[in-house]
Amino acid sequence: MACKLQMPNAPSRYVLAVLAADRQLDLAVLAAHFQAKRASLMSPQEIDTLTGCVLGAIPPFSLNQDLQLVADPELLARYQEIAFNAGRLDASIVLATEDYLRIAQPQLVDIRQR
Repeated sequence: MACKLQMPNAPSRYVLAVLAADRQLDLAVLAAHFQAKRASLMSPQEIDTLTGCVLGAIPPFSLNQDLQLVADPELLARYQEIAFNAGRLDASIVLATEDYLRIAQPQLVDIRQR
């Protein structure tokens, strides 16, 4: 999920949060982790600007230095492989979780709702 963090006395920060499809992101936990006032979902325009992708097609990688990548450790513990959209709504990729961690190097943060 592409998120916008409202920072105290600083410009907004952007985070791409990766978690299992059957889980929900806890925006308050994400905000607290980054010491932000609050977290919200990015607009489709912000998503396009930062990723070049449409909503729903963002792969779990960040190729933009302004978009920080975080992944929920549960996703990586539950699955040997992850499947995700490949920058398009009509194309998907399956990747070994171990390879994803090695390539993407996300910050691991417990961000799912309990």
